[in-house]
Amino acid sequence: MSVFSVDAKNKSDLWRGCIKYVLEFPRDESKRYVLYATGEASMNGRIYVALPEQLMISNEMKNKYHIM
Repeated sequence: MSVFSVDAKNKSDLWRGCIKYVLEFPRDESKRYVLYATGEASMNGRIYVALPEQLMISNEMKNKYHIM
């Protein structure tokens, strides 16, 4: 998913700002992203993190970002 798609979803009424980019992998228009559900939530719903598409998700990353 492109940065523009992630940003458009994040601004929609359904997602209500619940998609976050992480400092380790900042927003980059040349990359594609995958959304991962986290164990965190706000009053608007579950928080998702956008991580680069080709990134291999390790157990350490799952623990760091609370990926389910």
